[in-house]
Amino acid sequence: MTFRAWLAGLAGFWALGGAPPAPELNGLASWACYYGADAPIGALQGPDLLVLEPDHAWQPAKIRRPGQKILAYLSLGEVHSSRPYIGRLEGALLPANPDWPDARRVNPGAPAWKALVLDELAPALLERGFDGFFLDTLDAAEDLEAKKVLPGAKAAMTNLVLALHAKAPKALIVANRGLALLPRMAPAISAIAVESIFTEYQFKPAKYAWRNAAQARAFAAELQGLKRQYRLPILGLEYVDDQDTQMRGKAAALLAEGGFVPSVAEIGLSEPPRMAP
Repeated sequence: MTFRAWLAGLAGFWALGGAPPAPELNGLASWACYYGADAPIGALQGPDLLVLEPDHAWQPAKIRRPGQKILAYLSLGEVHSSRPYIGRLEGALLPANPDWPDARRVNPGAPAWKALVLDELAPALLERGFDGFFLDTLDAAEDLEAKKVLPGAKAAMTNLVLALHAKAPKALIVANRGLALLPRMAPAISAIAVESIFTEYQFKPAKYAWRNAAQARAFAAELQGLKRQYRLPILGLEYVDDQDTQMRGKAAALLAEGGFVPSVAEIGLSEPPRMAP
């Protein structure tokens, strides 16, 4: 087989839904999510990996310091009522998330949703200069399937992530949880983000708290096993009262000791990033 023929065959494989391995995202010392609309550039340049809410008028090229990566938040399992495109998805929308009533669950296999993500949302974000995507609410598919609301939801969500990687193979993709999808999804992603390994935010009544110590250790051990199995960095995010310096420091230390890239923030992710103590 000639080199040209090999290239042609490889191009055909990609066109049929395959893609080269996901770009690596190793060596991170810090990361942060910031969903606010205004923050000092210096604060945004602190973390090695920064996730921003793209509905605000951010221009990554004007923020990015050398070596930093900036990802756009992209929810695949839910659509907030404030998104300008929600009116185009009525046939794909499912009941609201009880913890976030302004967010509607979405069928990840719905043609309208797939076309919007792959042909409009993702290309527009890359055109703006983002290095890739922070995929949120992936675990909504697990919940929908477990509750028999949408059989096949996990496979549909996995297929959507794989299609996104095939569409933009050079883009970084961080999956927020979606751990049950990893057997098929892992080759398409660059890292796994996990919230609340050691802490938890309790909605009713609203308060920050430590998770049960034994359960936290068991969960951390499970994540360490996934890290070894899939050879992917795990980004830990703990929710702590912004004024509780002692709890912030302990949460960051537990993440680092567990081999996770640490981030500590308040639940709304609306305060400028502060480097973990």
